[in-house]
Amino acid sequence: SIQALPDLFFTNVSAVKHGRYLDAGFIVKNQGLINARGISVEIYSGEKIESFEIGLIEFGAGKILSVKNLKLPSRDTGEIEFFINYSEKEIDKGNNNIKLTLAK
Repeated sequence: SIQALPDLFFTNVSAVKHGRYLDAGFIVKNQGLINARGISVEIYSGEKIESFEIGLIEFGAGKILSVKNLKLPSRDTGEIEFFINYSEKEIDKGNNNIKLTLAK
């Protein structure tokens, strides 16, 4: 039987770079069986460049987030990673991050 746990994942992730700045949008969903609290999303480009506290996502629900004009480490930044930081157990931790290659 499956444990009653949350399962967080990204969907509808997009990112556009303009110069040294990033616009991004994404949805964090909980397809698990219970609510998840104390969630944050981190954005990396080699180093952590931003972190957002999301708080609670009820099971079966999601939260839409967008960021505008996030300063990147370099104009040459070619890849970014989004990571769901959730310290409790989940059904699957393997779907908690996504990497995107940015157009030059």
